[in-house]
Amino acid sequence: MKTALILIFTIIFYSCAEDSSTNSGEFDYLSSGKTALVLIVENSDRANQQIEDIAFNTYPSETLRIFSDIFSVPFDSLYGKDLNAILDQYGEPWQIENIVSNAGDYYDEIIVLTDSTATKERLISELSLLSNESYNIDMVFSLHGSETNIVFSDKSVPIDELTTQLAEMEVSIRVLYQTNCKSANALSLWNRVGVSGCNGTIENNYLTIFAPSNFVYHWVNGLSYHESVQAAYDNEIEQLKSYNDILPILDYITQGNYLYGSLPILSGSDLNISKDDYIL
Repeated sequence: MKTALILIFTIIFYSCAEDSSTNSGEFDYLSSGKTALVLIVENSDRANQQIEDIAFNTYPSETLRIFSDIFSVPFDSLYGKDLNAILDQYGEPWQIENIVSNAGDYYDEIIVLTDSTATKERLISELSLLSNESYNIDMVFSLHGSETNIVFSDKSVPIDELTTQLAEMEVSIRVLYQTNCKSANALSLWNRVGVSGCNGTIENNYLTIFAPSNFVYHWVNGLSYHESVQAAYDNEIEQLKSYNDILPILDYITQGNYLYGSLPILSGSDLNISKDDYIL
């Protein structure tokens, strides 16, 4: 039962996390510049491998009630769909809509990659175009992953390979917020593209539903990178607590090893950077 309660909320939008100190040195930033947000949201049909039988067979009504409320869809519309179908039809669009809404009018360009467009090749292409036009690029990844790889819609790609290619193309990334699991183990690889701030988790990340949109909200409203990441983490815990009357999930997810594994680990040249610090 304990495992079931944990898994019901944790596998949604799986993603994961190195070196959590903040930097306080002086950096030379520009006072203005063009900004772009590159957003990738893709479940990659992986949820059923870990949750479907447990969640839907053991707690079907409770689980669907929570999905119905979060995604703002009729309860009856969720019947007859497996978890991957729910995430693809309702979850991914809901998360994209919330992230874009929270970005407000700060960004000059917002690139959304999901489903068939959530590929490494498309990401490289979009980043190349933005870099050539001197945009300050912020990225949000709501993807599955591991210690070494990021799972795009068509294949799993080594982070070493991706960052090496971006570095060879001289693409610079200002900040990266990601939820893919165990991504902290590869944070140093993002230094190749000059990230001022990058986050990840050491183990499986169980706090991935609201966190990406919460990060963007705090970031565009003036918090520093490390403050935005921490606030997104804290906010997600509080938002999940609001569903504790339906399922006592937080007795497990927000304590002990589960919470520790989802703790954001940070790396980058300046974790105190804010949206008003332009590098290009």
